[in-house]
Amino acid sequence: MSLLTLLIARFSANRRPAPSPVSSVQARVPLNDQMSRLEGVISASIERSALSGRYHTAAEDQLDAATYALRELMKDLSAVMPIPSLHTGAALYQLPVAAPTDRRARVSAAA
Repeated sequence: MSLLTLLIARFSANRRPAPSPVSSVQARVPLNDQMSRLEGVISASIERSALSGRYHTAAEDQLDAATYALRELMKDLSAVMPIPSLHTGAALYQLPVAAPTDRRARVSAAA
């Protein structure tokens, strides 16, 4: 026998599948307890989701207020110093506008 065959036989014989922790836990925990745990996890997730929505709404309100305050400050400062246009956003790159095409014309031309 080759060395490789001996090594494979040695390590294959000693390997046993590990016991599944899920099956042993489920066997010990009654179904009612499993369901109550599941209900608790789902309820907590729903509560956290609602809380997250409230946080997002509050953050949106704060951003709106900060934007308004910044724009008002810029308007006030524009009387004493030059300020770039207040109404146009900065455009770093604008994609070229493609001419509209008729899909049917392209399909018939290809056929």
